[in-house]
Amino acid sequence: MLPQLVQLYRHDSAENWPTATAVFAVDLQKVLLLPRMQDLKSCIFTSRLVVFNETFAMMGSQSKKVHYLAVWDESISGRNRCDIASAFHKVLQKERDRQDFIFWLDNCSAQNKNWVLYSVLMTLINKPVGPQSITLRYLVPGHTHMAADSVHGHIKKAMRNKKNIFDMADLKEVLNSAAQGAQVLQMNSEDFSEWGNVCKTRSRSNNIPLFKDIVEAKFVRGERKLFYKTIYADEDYQQCDILKAKVKLVLPRSKAKPRGIMTSKKAKIVRDLVPKMPSSRRAFWLALPDSDISPDLLASNDAAVTVE
Repeated sequence: MLPQLVQLYRHDSAENWPTATAVFAVDLQKVLLLPRMQDLKSCIFTSRLVVFNETFAMMGSQSKKVHYLAVWDESISGRNRCDIASAFHKVLQKERDRQDFIFWLDNCSAQNKNWVLYSVLMTLINKPVGPQSITLRYLVPGHTHMAADSVHGHIKKAMRNKKNIFDMADLKEVLNSAAQGAQVLQMNSEDFSEWGNVCKTRSRSNNIPLFKDIVEAKFVRGERKLFYKTIYADEDYQQCDILKAKVKLVLPRSKAKPRGIMTSKKAKIVRDLVPKMPSSRRAFWLALPDSDISPDLLASNDAAVTVE
């Protein structure tokens, strides 16, 4: 990483932040699969339920830190830009008494650098009640270790030590105990919204920067402009108007219903794996929302994901 970036990251990691400020390193973990039944060979060859975990690992030297694990499965929603943005919204709601947020992120455009996420943060910062500032700080591609990676390492170890993980309740128990301060935020269908893009299209007639040039973005209460830096060492922010003309910043409705796991995929899990589980775990799978039109995320481009 660049020296200025290293210095800034180390500062944020070592700082004893006041209670009004929350600093998180954020990363989407490689997808988890349910169920995990180590002694059942057929489990390995069955297309299982995809589970997502967006980790918000708290940074700083303060003694009490909480690491939020925003967790949902493919029957609830996928992992597109709106889904990831909804996880940020969930954490901001959870930490509603904080005045200032700093999020350290990688440069993944699909998740962390896109107009949907910027639209969401611009909307949330301008609500009648909310934080005073939200800052996004971006690591360079191929970055070294970050705080969220440590939490993911603890999760992997805890899952290896747990012989069987049959359902979401089992997984939440493992995740909550994986690292000190870990706290699962269960994402339900009402936590996901179809966020829209309220930002302008970049053109020669405006001064909107390229995403690849942004190293830090800041959203400030009462401001409808984007504050940003293109050099880590810069002390002052540049600013630009990114909102479409006369756009209204309003919260969209939550999704009307869960996404649903592919019907045939659920049927195979229920037929081949559920009978080999304890009876106390079967209700989760029988009640799992399903859909004939939802693709299997392990067999689609959205599933071209690496699995833990």
